[in-house]
Amino acid sequence: MEQNKTGKYIKYAIGEIVLVMAGILLALQVNNWKENSKDLNKEVTILKNLQKDILADTLDIAFNIKYHKVFLESEKKLYAFIQNTNNVSNSEIDFVNALSSPLFSIIHQASFTNLQNNDLGIITNNGLKQQISRHYDFFVRVILTLENEMTTYETYPIKLSYFLKYFTTDKATNILLNEQLNTNNFYNPNFERTQLKLIDEQGLKEDDAFKIVLAESIFFRQSKIRFYEDFLNRTKKLNQLISQELNLLQSK
Repeated sequence: MEQNKTGKYIKYAIGEIVLVMAGILLALQVNNWKENSKDLNKEVTILKNLQKDILADTLDIAFNIKYHKVFLESEKKLYAFIQNTNNVSNSEIDFVNALSSPLFSIIHQASFTNLQNNDLGIITNNGLKQQISRHYDFFVRVILTLENEMTTYETYPIKLSYFLKYFTTDKATNILLNEQLNTNNFYNPNFERTQLKLIDEQGLKEDDAFKIVLAESIFFRQSKIRFYEDFLNRTKKLNQLISQELNLLQSK
């Protein structure tokens, strides 16, 4: 103390402590920056994967809407024909499309399932996170149930019994799917179905049960189309929200 060494030692110790603390804080800051960078990259990857799934879904949705409308148009013409309204002639009706064909819906959910199984909280935008959860937990579930599981909405098997009674096959063929749109996520085959020919016009027009079945089929198909179109619009809006969020994240 006489040589004034104690004060120097204290100052030296304090300096050492300050340096150690600064080093620790810097190391923590660097570590936090690295973790935040990892989380940011992970969030961007997840959102991009979700967006790819959503874009693939729009192809399937648009495909189903298109052919539901094709079937609906022929069903309406057939209904007008058997009801003797709108002066629809036999030759104007595509009977194969009026019979229709069962459709099914496939929604890509792998990215969302992976997100649920890991950490939904990785998405920092709470509003977007809620939109994504709502999309898959409600709207996707309804679409899949409506198209794939609710047999009451699919009248093809019921109509088929009447078509077997009043129609026969024709030599002509009708290409139903003639627009190729094949990607890694979507397959649109080109196939042909044998055309049908009406053989008992009077019996068909006098069959009140068939009129009811056809009218219900038209109603159910219109309901499906409306829901599909709403779902497609919501899907496109969600895609836009994800694009906006990606732009913000990638600008950081």
